[in-house]
Amino acid sequence: MIKVIVTKDGVETHAPEYETMEQAQAAISYHVSEQNWGKPGEYSYEIVTVPVNLQAPINEAALAYLAATDWYVIRASETGVPVPQDILDERAAARLRIVR
Repeated sequence: MIKVIVTKDGVETHAPEYETMEQAQAAISYHVSEQNWGKPGEYSYEIVTVPVNLQAPINEAALAYLAATDWYVIRASETGVPVPQDILDERAAARLRIVR
């Protein structure tokens, strides 16, 4: 599994996953040419190879965090009470850590 971790203003914005290095490089070329990530110099990216067997505990921890904080999202949906920003930020980071 290949992840391309995109960072903008020091914050990881997303980490798409690819099966092969060729797919990752093609995607990078496309997103750079289309400026989907912003203008050159506004972002950086890193290509990371993630061994699947090492990824399993990371996935489990991230999924457990999401499950444990689902009630915030449900409460917000049902009552309008906003989800605290730190919870939203960590949930977004947890989703980025998951590799399928």
